[in-house]
Amino acid sequence: MMLSLGAMNKVYFKFFLPILIVAATFFLISTTQAEETTSTPEIIIPEITETPTSTATSTLETTDDPGLSVNFFLRYQNDFLFSKAVTSTATSTLYDTTGVNHAVNASSSPLTILADADAFSDNFSISQLDYYDAYQSFYLNCIIITSPTSTSACGNWNYSVNGSYPSIGMDSYSLQNNDTVYIYFGDSWKITASTSTFPINTTTTLQTWRYNYDDLDDEWTPDPNDTVDISVPNPNPTGWWDTTVTTTTLATNASGTIEYSFSTTGTYFAKITSTDYSKWSWPITLTVLPAPETPTSTATSTPETDTNTGGGGGGGGGSSTPIPTISSDVIATKAQSILNFLKTQQNADGKIIDAGTTDWAIMSFGANNQYADEITASSTSLLNFAKGYNFTDESDLLNLCASYPRHVLAFLASGMAGSDTLIQNLIAKIKSEECYKNNKFGLNGINDDVFVLFALLAADTPASEPIVSDILAAIIADQTADGAFTWAGWASSDITGAAVNALQYAKNKGASIDQNIFTKAKAYLKSQQLADGGWGFGISDALTTGWAMMGINSLGEEQTDWTNSQNKNPWSVLTEQLKTNGYYEPSWAPDTVDWFGTKHAVLALLGKSWPIILTPKPQPVATPANSGGGGGGVGSFLSIPIEIASSTTSSTMPVAATSTPAVASSTLPIILEILPTPTSSTNEIFENTLPPISISDIIKPLLLNPILAEPVPVEITETLAESESTTNITENPPETASPLAPLEKKAATTTATGSAILFVGTTLFLFGRLLLTFI
Repeated sequence: MMLSLGAMNKVYFKFFLPILIVAATFFLISTTQAEETTSTPEIIIPEITETPTSTATSTLETTDDPGLSVNFFLRYQNDFLFSKAVTSTATSTLYDTTGVNHAVNASSSPLTILADADAFSDNFSISQLDYYDAYQSFYLNCIIITSPTSTSACGNWNYSVNGSYPSIGMDSYSLQNNDTVYIYFGDSWKITASTSTFPINTTTTLQTWRYNYDDLDDEWTPDPNDTVDISVPNPNPTGWWDTTVTTTTLATNASGTIEYSFSTTGTYFAKITSTDYSKWSWPITLTVLPAPETPTSTATSTPETDTNTGGGGGGGGGSSTPIPTISSDVIATKAQSILNFLKTQQNADGKIIDAGTTDWAIMSFGANNQYADEITASSTSLLNFAKGYNFTDESDLLNLCASYPRHVLAFLASGMAGSDTLIQNLIAKIKSEECYKNNKFGLNGINDDVFVLFALLAADTPASEPIVSDILAAIIADQTADGAFTWAGWASSDITGAAVNALQYAKNKGASIDQNIFTKAKAYLKSQQLADGGWGFGISDALTTGWAMMGINSLGEEQTDWTNSQNKNPWSVLTEQLKTNGYYEPSWAPDTVDWFGTKHAVLALLGKSWPIILTPKPQPVATPANSGGGGGGVGSFLSIPIEIASSTTSSTMPVAATSTPAVASSTLPIILEILPTPTSSTNEIFENTLPPISISDIIKPLLLNPILAEPVPVEITETLAESESTTNITENPPETASPLAPLEKKAATTTATGSAILFVGTTLFLFGRLLLTFI
């Protein structure tokens, strides 16, 4: 049967259409497979829509009252951070720092004015506003000063209104229109003496002062007609509120001065006071000495010279009475008593009380040349705990920049090398912007500056590094005119001693420190020393005395340099106040442990100062098995045979059974297999031959003690047979591409190419056949 031309075309078309479809499909599938084999899979990132959390944008909750116009000034040191009129927004509530809303006592008060100013000033911000339910009142604790540099000022904010000093809280005073308000940081009044140490019946001039909060050029001005309280230490105090007993009260004249003569020797305190407590100052210490003796010339002959008197003079006087001191045996016994007490407080996890106390305890044991890894409880040592600690205590989280250097000092006192990874990681955190930014370290004040200076220099940070220079400058700038150092503005003997210690250590490390700094600080400590020989607030305590002694010890001074007219010195306080169980009690809480004083006292007693640095324990020296030598106290040895890849003979290396295996000091590293210690004897030497080492795999030797081990210069290849006596540490190998990936890629590419050729050929054939049909 003859088909027509049109019918034939349909037949051809029906015949070639399936071929065309199959070829095209094959081409697409092959191309897709090739792309999947040779390309990285697409990563689909889902879009995340954040829902903002509701946060308070202001500390104020306002009312519709238009408020008042108030002239407001905010002063910090010699700068006015704010000085302009503020339209007060009538306020019903304020948020404290924790985000809790509280009703205010006055809708327009100095505190609400401060909050109004904070809302549109970039020079400062309220950073800590506390609320006390017991008093139903706010307390302004901290303000961050952001210009010219970032500083946190805490704990001493005061205020005045129209030149008066209200005796109620800053949030309780109701302001009136056009009032003038000053809020300032620092004391409002102070008292000084023409001399703080003088003989009996000597007239001393006391001067009372008022802080000129409104005058940047004249900081202090004489304050007339003040009441001055003169007191002595209370021999039987019941708490912090009655540590002194008033002996007399005086009144200053129109110039703010009063002259007074003390008729009895001893230690006195002078302070500004008032019946309604609206005016007061911190006390100063006055020391009244016995009258100097007038030498007489009654001797008719010169006595024989006593070469054992250490001096003395002629003229009938004989040898001088030696200054009494605490014997070294008593001091050593007291220090050991404290250490024994600390040991009884160690927990099964190795720590004593908490991480901070543990660190200070490590320094205490280190001051007695005891290594922290030897102070154990349930086989876990102080050092075990310290190495595993990750700054999780709430007290550390408050100021990590103070916790990091404390931990460094503990590691150094435990015998760890300054180059140890744990120490260097902490030094890196110290130098990071977390702690050191804009030439400032940590929080306001020099407390953390002092201890980070110890840590940096002890870890061999050069004194010329910017961070060290900045910290030194901050500490030096903190010293007051009378020689004291301060807690963010509050002068104190304890921080003065710590600062002296830090600056002296920096001087020993090459920093240039003016000697006058130490002279002034010593004079301040002398002026604050109490009758019992120590330091404190009315009565000596272990912490204040111990820290002050750190400065004394760092300067190389001794008991005789600090013995007063009552023949008492700082060591008297620490030896006499120690309880028989080996701890100190706070005067304000009898029958409890003063942990702050106890954990620092050992260093002070033993004449030590920060930092305490113990030499790393010596690494056991390996000796040949056939040497016949005992090794000098290294201990029992395990003979561990090894094979070096470049040799066909095996050799034996002894390793101390009780110590970390040493890495051989040859030019080739040696991989050691630690054999179990036999129970029958600790001195017998055992030998065991390991399988030969192949060179097929390259691995690094395992360093079990990076502190003591020498760096390994070359890596050797080895393969060790698995056995129960071999310690193996395995790591998950990194994922690698399949070794068949290139072949898969080539096969896929070839398939795709072939499919393309088939498709093109079929297409050309089809169109050629159709073309011939129409010719």
